Amino acid sequence: MLNKLALRNAKRSFRDYLIYLLTMIFTAALMFSFDSMIFSDDVKKLCSEAGMMGAMLGLATFFIVLIMIWLVHYMMKFMAEKRSREFATYLLLGFHKKQIARLFLKEMLLLGLAAFFIGLLPGLFLQQVITTLIYAIVQADYTIRIRWNMGTFFMTAGIFFGSYVLAMFRSNRRFKKMNIREMMYLDRQNEELKNGNNTGKQWMFFASLILIVLFGWMLYFGHFNQWNVYPMIGALIASVYFLYIGLSAFLISCIRKGKAVVYRGANIFLLRQLASKVKTMQFTLGTLTILFMAALVGVSDALMLNQFQNTQAEEKYPFDVCIYSEHPGYDFSKEKALTEKYARITDFVAYDIYQNNTNTCSRYLVEQLSQTDSSYYFKYDTYIRLSDYNRLREMLRLAPVSLEPDQYLIHTKKRLKKTMAAFCAKPLKIQNTDHTCAGIYTEPFEQSGHNGADYLLVVPDETADSMTPYYSLMAASIKGSLPDDFYDQVLSMRGIHMTNDSYEELDDYIDSLDRETGSDAIYI
Repeated sequence: MLNKLALRNAKRSFRDYLIYLLTMIFTAALMFSFDSMIFSDDVKKLCSEAGMMGAMLGLATFFIVLIMIWLVHYMMKFMAEKRSREFATYLLLGFHKKQIARLFLKEMLLLGLAAFFIGLLPGLFLQQVITTLIYAIVQADYTIRIRWNMGTFFMTAGIFFGSYVLAMFRSNRRFKKMNIREMMYLDRQNEELKNGNNTGKQWMFFASLILIVLFGWMLYFGHFNQWNVYPMIGALIASVYFLYIGLSAFLISCIRKGKAVVYRGANIFLLRQLASKVKTMQFTLGTLTILFMAALVGVSDALMLNQFQNTQAEEKYPFDVCIYSEHPGYDFSKEKALTEKYARITDFVAYDIYQNNTNTCSRYLVEQLSQTDSSYYFKYDTYIRLSDYNRLREMLRLAPVSLEPDQYLIHTKKRLKKTMAAFCAKPLKIQNTDHTCAGIYTEPFEQSGHNGADYLLVVPDETADSMTPYYSLMAASIKGSLPDDFYDQVLSMRGIHMTNDSYEELDDYIDSLDRETGSDAIYI
């Protein structure tokens, strides 16, 4: 009998609460699509290459789980309140509370099963949409292909129905505590507006608005630091809850004052309904606001990090191909042939970087940059011939430069231009001769271990001829693309083999070099 009644009530709920059923279908689809990212080999590979992407996906999944738990709880609570008179009638007819609770549980499970299995189909579609967007963010190619993974299915089912179990547990506790009278009038409790002094709560509303505006002002003008950021975030979260508590009191106060605008048209009805709903759901509204705010911040951070990654990629690696060799005068014919195997080389140059047995510039940077030490830089200052420098500038479509015999110039990273200005103001002794600085250039120039580390000193060819070659580089422009394992193939040509993702041989090789990457704090 109870099974038939549960089935009949579930069918009726399909019609009466269609909007909630559709919401649950969409939530199940969204949960399935994000869970599939965890088990997707394509996304795992992508996250290993773009490390922050995995953290963002995990954060998004976490918030979706929270929203899922809250949504199921709210839906069951809402439907129980709307059907409270029906349940009171069942009690009058002789039903036990446990029977009613089991009846309601069966109805909710039927609705949940329907929402879950219907949501799998749009979930597969959303899976492809989200995967395509993720690949687009990191500027990678993706071919749409539908894949079914049982791990995704069971994980989504566990979270989905686990949310139902938690919500049903709370619902059972409510049923046990309520009597017939409370059930009869449960659906009217939202309409109560209690009298009392709400002055303090009204001040919460205005104080919260002021705090939110203050937070926005500090964020916009950059007044946050390591000491005030966490207290202000805590205050922002608290102000969201206080805002809804104060909003209800503020609306009630407006109704009681009874100004002309309150009685115009249906304003008093709308204000009263709004005040009662806000008062009843103030904690829920506050929690939802924080969750959506966190989701918005997560999306904004993901887009910001993507933009930063793309910018840094152009800043750190302006050349299509740039290969290092610790041997001066190295013949890059093998590397060039390997490159031509996959793409067409449109421009190519092999050149040496020189040293003068001095480290004047690197010592200066260590003194000026508090977070660095000598381990960030090459043992000696790095120099390049003016002709090679102009050849590289030509490859990057930059204008050539010229130097007098007793001049040099500095090519450094944009963020170090002001730091280098003081160094550039003084003559630099090169081969016992003072050279004056002809300028500082800051275009992207591969200066994290290739063309120097943070800086490169450009000198006339005649001056470089009296220096010691330090190491050699190859730079190339190409048409086409190189495979993901191109770097591993280059290392393999030099007897360094990457086996089972082990970096032991590579680490030993890097440790054996006099080569550093500069003072960049974040590596993309």
